[in-house]
Amino acid sequence: MNEFNLSEVAQWRERDLTSVRESDVVVMIYPEHEMLMTGACVEVGYAMALNKPIYALGRVPKSAMLSTVIRVSCLTELGRLLNILERKRVIEDE
Repeated sequence: MNEFNLSEVAQWRERDLTSVRESDVVVMIYPEHEMLMTGACVEVGYAMALNKPIYALGRVPKSAMLSTVIRVSCLTELGRLLNILERKRVIEDE
C-alpha cells in the first residue's frame, strides 16, 4: 500500500509545477549537507524544459545536467542579479 495520499500528492505537484510555469526565474537553495532533493529536482528539470533562468545558492554538485544553472555565492549576489533581471524586464515591457 502507498504511504502517500495520491490525491494530495497530485495537488501538490500541480501547485508546484504551476508556480514554476508562472515564474520568471527559479531559485534553488541547496543545503550545506548532502541530501536527496527529489521534489526540487523535478521542479528544476521542469524549469529547464521551459527555458527559465535557474539560480542556485549553496553546494551545487557538479553535473552536466546543471550546467545551465547560474551559481551564486550569497543572498546579496542573488538579490543583485534578480534586480538586474527585473530592470531588464521593465525596459522590455516599455
